[in-house]
Amino acid sequence: MILSEFGIKRPVTVLMIFIGITIIGLVAVVNLNIDLFPDMSFPIIAVMTEYTGVGPAEVESMVSKPVESAVSMVRNVKNVRSTSKEGSSLVMVEFDWGTDVDAAAIDVREKIDLIKRYLPDGVDNPIIVKFDPALMPIMVIGVSSARSVAELRQYANDNLKDRIARIPGVASVTVQGGQDREIHVNIDRTRLEALGLSFDQVSLALMASNLNLPGGHLKTGNLDFLIRTPGQYRSVDQIAGTVIGNRGGTPIYLRDIARVEDSFAELDSETKLNGQRSVVLAVQKQSGSNTVEVSNRIRARLKDLEREIPSDIKLGRAFDSSDFIRGSISSLEREALLGGLLAVVIILLFLRNFSSTVIISISIPFSIIATFILLYFRNMTLNIMTLGGLALGVGRLVDDSIVVLENIYRHREDGLGPREAALAGSDQVAMAVLAATITTIVVFLPIAFVSGIAGVLFRPMAYTVSFSLIGSYFVSMMLIPLLTTRFMRVERHCEGQPADCGPVQRLLLTFGEWFDLLDGVYQRIVGWAIRHKRRVVLATLAIVAATALLVWPFKLVDTEFIPKSDEGEFRLDLTMPVGTSFRQTGMVMQRIEDIIRRDVPEATSVYTVFGEGEGMRKVMAGSGPNFGELQVKLPPRSQRRRSVDRIIDELRPAIAAIPDAKVLFTSGGLLSMVLSFGSGGALAVDIQGYDLATGSKLAQQVSDIMATVKGTKDIDISRKEGMPELQVVIDRDKAGALGLSVYQIAGAIETAFKGKTATRFRDDRFGKEYDVVVRLREQDRSRLPDLRNLSVISPAGQLVSVANVAAIVKAFGPVDIGRKNQQRIITVSANASGRAIGSINEELSAKLAKLSIPEGFTIEVGGSAKDMAESFRSLFFAMLLAVVLVYMVLAAQFESLMDPFVIMFSVPLGIVGVIWGLFLTGVNFSVIAFIGVIMLIGIVVSNAILLVDYTNVLRRRGNELHEAVVRAGRTR
Repeated sequence: MILSEFGIKRPVTVLMIFIGITIIGLVAVVNLNIDLFPDMSFPIIAVMTEYTGVGPAEVESMVSKPVESAVSMVRNVKNVRSTSKEGSSLVMVEFDWGTDVDAAAIDVREKIDLIKRYLPDGVDNPIIVKFDPALMPIMVIGVSSARSVAELRQYANDNLKDRIARIPGVASVTVQGGQDREIHVNIDRTRLEALGLSFDQVSLALMASNLNLPGGHLKTGNLDFLIRTPGQYRSVDQIAGTVIGNRGGTPIYLRDIARVEDSFAELDSETKLNGQRSVVLAVQKQSGSNTVEVSNRIRARLKDLEREIPSDIKLGRAFDSSDFIRGSISSLEREALLGGLLAVVIILLFLRNFSSTVIISISIPFSIIATFILLYFRNMTLNIMTLGGLALGVGRLVDDSIVVLENIYRHREDGLGPREAALAGSDQVAMAVLAATITTIVVFLPIAFVSGIAGVLFRPMAYTVSFSLIGSYFVSMMLIPLLTTRFMRVERHCEGQPADCGPVQRLLLTFGEWFDLLDGVYQRIVGWAIRHKRRVVLATLAIVAATALLVWPFKLVDTEFIPKSDEGEFRLDLTMPVGTSFRQTGMVMQRIEDIIRRDVPEATSVYTVFGEGEGMRKVMAGSGPNFGELQVKLPPRSQRRRSVDRIIDELRPAIAAIPDAKVLFTSGGLLSMVLSFGSGGALAVDIQGYDLATGSKLAQQVSDIMATVKGTKDIDISRKEGMPELQVVIDRDKAGALGLSVYQIAGAIETAFKGKTATRFRDDRFGKEYDVVVRLREQDRSRLPDLRNLSVISPAGQLVSVANVAAIVKAFGPVDIGRKNQQRIITVSANASGRAIGSINEELSAKLAKLSIPEGFTIEVGGSAKDMAESFRSLFFAMLLAVVLVYMVLAAQFESLMDPFVIMFSVPLGIVGVIWGLFLTGVNFSVIAFIGVIMLIGIVVSNAILLVDYTNVLRRRGNELHEAVVRAGRTR
């Protein structure tokens, strides 16, 4: 009453308040960041450590285990996973969602500092990385040309990288693909041995000849001269002319034993865009900057660059995260706008009053604009969750205003004046509207206690709906009564012959007749229900029982974590047999590209990467000469006939026919990647146990069982076996007798076959430095005898063949060794296709329960199925808490324990409608649907509140219970 009376008595003040709110809200929405997801940091920290030249088993025992033990002592650690590969260790520390990742990173760094001194010599300083979404590139720009990829990389580094990096909002630009310039010192083995020189002598000579050293000061008279000795190489010819030894007074130059070439690093990875060899620029944005705005600036800069760069160089966007953000936000905006328009149309049809419809329509933008202000001051973004909350709440926003205005309208029809009707009408429903608004807000309160990714994602939605409802309440109680006194007209409906009415009036007249007919039917149904209470109760119980059968035991409504969405892209991950050459992998990738070009005419871009990879991909993703990745981008769903899943299903047979090629498909892009991050895929079975052979055998059995479950696709075993090795087993006694150490022999082999960077050559033309790599020429390092016959110089100056002090053994070892919570682990994962995760997981768990598990091993089902179970459990408790809180609010509102009990009976019947709706439409029950159920509790209860409250009002006026119930139902 106070709010409505204030609005009517102080109209100018109220109008100024709402106009001010509108202006501030418009300013706020302009300054709100637009992103795909709410601001969140993944609760994952990676510890990356390099230990060059060491196999997976040694990396596991000497690096991964100590790091795991250290980080496991940090608070709130949920899981610790590690992957030990040749020369590198990756330890992933997963925390509970909601953990302060910045503080956790400091704790992890402190624990790592404590153990660094105990790590073996040769281990690089561990790198600690937080998994902030900002680490993912927002755009990947392809640079294509008929030029060589080495030239392209050089051009991208010199002319494109820095110009894009200077764009406001861009944090860094990384050039990937192509080849870096290198100075190769290809040694002729025969000449080296003939002169009795070693690789170390060559490397030390190069290092000692490439120095700029200070010489102090020369002070003479009044002058002080700085003495410098500039000895750095200025040309490749100077490198070739380096003196590396002396024989009988004759200097030995590097060119006498080696060919010095200004060349490029060996090609071990390749990037292609739309079939053309390319390099790419991976662009990362600054944390907190607007993804869409940064993308717009980059696009504008690319247009400028295209006019300035040579015509034979083409720029193209291989990936742009803003595309999906734009599409998602635009879609939500359209849905929210359409929902608002439909709400206005329904209001017009039911009220059949233009002035009332206009007044009600004003409440929607005011409530939304007020919400933008609250979002801005809470540092929230416009994303699919906050906009989704607004879209969900549009219909609910007008409820309060409709109730207030309709009650005022009825008082106007009864003959009261505008002011009296506004006061009486708003006063009569004020407490009911307040209770309905509070109950809907209270319903979302428990979401603040939901744990896991569901809580992180849906908390902003709950805030948004709550903010909008608060705005809606104040609009309904302050602005609506004021506007009715000024603008609402009690209109006479068109009566008489329809021909005397306009087209809109005829439509409203027809709808009014239908509504009167429906009103009559409703009265009869309610009257019959009241007279036959037992039948109604029994029928209701029967419906509830039938609904329960849909869920259990028949399980006709299936479950899934997050509904699949068509994001307009998919990815193929290729794995060739271990030992496959880089060149052979490239041929297979070319064949897959040809199939894509032939069978997917919808594709707008095809981005291919294979080989070792660079940057984070080399550490995080599958990389090596036998790995490849292909990403296909498609136009929006409205512009193509086939869905992404259908395209993938139609591609499978052609790609499966490629010999030895194992291809895993992943539908979706950024959205799917983020929602499934850390879950290991749709389905994942973790096998824990120490013995490698037993674990591999058990993993194969699990894989075979998984293949028998309908709906599983792209089954993969994480541990890859069969890495061919040549192990140089040194006889320490023989080596020691000749004065050779293991380090000397291993160092000579590394320099001869892998190559060693002896120094850096500075090219003043570009202001850059390039590696000078010393190794044997190709013809001296391409056969097994070249390894056996490699000579090492002993301290006595003797040439000792490797075969004399070591045995060359062929062996096979694991490519990598995975661990979880300090236990070795193998993960068998799969994608789901054509069937919901819930039923697949249930069948798989039943079959795995029959599997005989060796002693010392355990099996755990994880993946999205595990995340789904955890989220459902958390949301279920949130729903129960919401029901309890709603009941408490109602009991306080009605000063009664019985009336709220009656109102709460509407909740299970609302859920019955949800289950049947999902069953009839073939939609699975997901966390999104669960949030809808929680919101439905507030909506159902708010409707019941108005019905029961008005029934009580009529009873107090002396109406008999039967009449009061029927009349309250008709009115509300």
